Amino acid sequence: MPPGDEGGPWPAEWVAVFKRWVEKQCPRLDRGDATWVATRSGPTVTLTATVKLPKGGDQTWIEPLPYVGTAPRFVLYREAVGKGAPVTVTRNARFEAAPGLDFVIVEDAGGEKKVPIPR
Repeated sequence: MPPGDEGGPWPAEWVAVFKRWVEKQCPRLDRGDATWVATRSGPTVTLTATVKLPKGGDQTWIEPLPYVGTAPRFVLYREAVGKGAPVTVTRNARFEAAPGLDFVIVEDAGGEKKVPIPR
């Protein structure tokens, strides 16, 4: 548990959630299956994922990762909660980029990829 000067002990529900997660053998979210495109408008880059969902109601989102190294990093998560026929959806993330930045790194079901950013 965190000490008092770092936020103190977790509330009982947080502890219960953690215990349930461990009891279920620490499941992780799946990665989505996508094709990626980046566009630039001034300093703003829009990263677009065209995502193939195996079930229509599945949830998916782009999550930024800590910026370490040479390029921003994002991961595409998928929570398998849906039912029904497969669908294709788009998800977007925007970030500010220096003029010389020419790629962004993404992680999805196909692994890690470099997505070019046009100048």
